[in-house]
Amino acid sequence: FRVKQGCFVDISINGQERSVFFDSGTTAGLCTTEKTWQGLSEGLRVIDRKWVRLRKPHGFIVAEKLIVESLLVGDFQLSKANVIVLEDSPSDGIDILLGVDLFQQMQVTIDFANNFLWIRNDVP
Repeated sequence: FRVKQGCFVDISINGQERSVFFDSGTTAGLCTTEKTWQGLSEGLRVIDRKWVRLRKPHGFIVAEKLIVESLLVGDFQLSKANVIVLEDSPSDGIDILLGVDLFQQMQVTIDFANNFLWIRNDVP
């Protein structure tokens, strides 16, 4: 994937092209707003949901944590994907934040010098 400004990456989520912020330091899975999730979630099966408290720089917020049976991210079909749905943006100017933990069974390489992100699922 070609990395745009900062850590923004254009990627397909559930068949929809989106610009997402790739955060290698978060374990949030896919984190998005209620409004954006409404557009992305069509046809997805939620197998678990609960309310959680998340730490933000200025305290805690309450969010809905979902486990989706299967989520298509780029060319990867991810089973039991974690999705955090927030009332507001996860961070200023970000509607979708993608955490590296979604790809825990894969190799993720970030090439900052050339603005590329590689995700491979053929890890030995």
